[in-house]
Amino acid sequence: PAVWNDMLRFRDLAARVEATRMTPDAAVGVARLLADRGLDAAPLLRHAMTLHPRDFLVAFSLGQTLFRNRGNAPGAVAAYRAARALRPDNFAVLINLGYVLEAA
Repeated sequence: PAVWNDMLRFRDLAARVEATRMTPDAAVGVARLLADRGLDAAPLLRHAMTLHPRDFLVAFSLGQTLFRNRGNAPGAVAAYRAARALRPDNFAVLINLGYVLEAA
């Protein structure tokens, strides 16, 4: 869509995003679009996490977002631990959690 190329319109649209009306996968997808355009996806993912606490991809994406964009190691550790509780044998979670703990 044309709005993706217009940063001002995209920011305005992103500000009106309602996580309560999205599936967990849709929230993660919108969060990726936000992050790709340099916008903060963490608030959307945090809200999605409160709505869908048992969704692995939301927790994992929140961990990635907090660590990559903000260097928020404590928040990333908490999100990755939540993801690990949901999928304890997931290698990506274990690797990312280890990396964040080492960097902290």
